[in-house]
Amino acid sequence: MPLALIGALMFRANVPMALALTWITNPFTTLPIFYAAYYIGALILDAPMISLRLIARMIADFSTWVFSDGANPFITYQGSFSIAAFCLGLVIMAVVTSIVCGITFKILWRYKVVTTWQQRHGYRPKKNKPPKS
Repeated sequence: MPLALIGALMFRANVPMALALTWITNPFTTLPIFYAAYYIGALILDAPMISLRLIARMIADFSTWVFSDGANPFITYQGSFSIAAFCLGLVIMAVVTSIVCGITFKILWRYKVVTTWQQRHGYRPKKNKPPKS
């Protein structure tokens, strides 16, 4: 979240949206996001596809490696896992989802601002106005 805040301030982006989007990746969504990233990268780089179970095992091994003295998963699964495909997929997913979420947020924000302004100023659609004489 601190990096998202700093990045949003540096690039004059929407701070609430940047902070809220950091919460998308959590323990429940990590596995599908990582699998989708690897799948996209593997399609583009023509790398061998791996199973969802192997990615789950790699995430578990990675957390064991970081927090205790387990085996390095990048060395253990070196033959079946392409780090280049995974990183490329993550970058593509990050760019696409940031564009889609940014556009969606702008549309929703614009709708809210317009409807609030219309309510505040007593705007009524043309069909409810009496004809001019």
